[in-house]
Amino acid sequence: MGVLGAARSGASHFVVRLLGLGADPADSHELRAQKAFFVAIVVGVLPAGVLWGALYWALGERIAALFPWCYTALSVGCLAVFAKTRSFRFLRTSELTMILVTPALLQVALGGIVASSGVILWSFLAPLGAAVFDREQAWKWYAAFLALLALSIPAASIVRPDEADMPYAAVLAFAALNIAAVTLVSFAVVLAFARQREEAQGRVESLLLNILPDEIAQRLQADPQAIADHFDDASVLFADVVDFTPLASRLDAREVVGLLDRLFTSFDELVDRHEVEKI
Repeated sequence: MGVLGAARSGASHFVVRLLGLGADPADSHELRAQKAFFVAIVVGVLPAGVLWGALYWALGERIAALFPWCYTALSVGCLAVFAKTRSFRFLRTSELTMILVTPALLQVALGGIVASSGVILWSFLAPLGAAVFDREQAWKWYAAFLALLALSIPAASIVRPDEADMPYAAVLAFAALNIAAVTLVSFAVVLAFARQREEAQGRVESLLLNILPDEIAQRLQADPQAIADHFDDASVLFADVVDFTPLASRLDAREVVGLLDRLFTSFDELVDRHEVEKI
């Protein structure tokens, strides 16, 4: 159990360090999360490059096998540069470019969409990744994907008119793997992005509820316009801490925060008990 626990701890520590690759102390919380998420995607795709290359090599397509292997090697190199420079733009641009171009070149090398089992589907991950990590350029990446799709079809018939001579079962298996892998990565990216949005929305709602009544906070999120309600009768209580300034000068900062926390907590309990609102 001790060895197993040590192994799990070591693996956990390695994953944390890997996801923190390229992190900068000056990074915002959002940028740090984006870096970790992107590194996780890149590392997650690397085994697919090794596997695809091995399968093509085993089927006699030696040139085709070099493309996914080259992508894997270049990705490792990009991660190493990213760890040194901490430039998220470099990692993002280089990886999305390789994800976009490599499947198109592989399709040309194999002789077309059918012979390559639709491997160009992997190129779609580039505009999808741009939509999540580089939204301003997302449409340009999608346009580049469509252009590569249009160019690779005639280019394949010119470069390799005889197409790859692989067993029909292998072509079908590759097609299933391509569809399953691309949709899995796409689903995981969209799901993670949706989760991040929910967490961000939750933080916003929590902040609003800390300073505004629940009804007003909901109305403000639904319609961000000026809110002005009329009440015929209203009573407002102003509360102050007598001699707070000299008191705060005599107390430690933690003691001041603790005192204010106890006061605000007591007022929150009274507000809830008597169903009044804080201003």
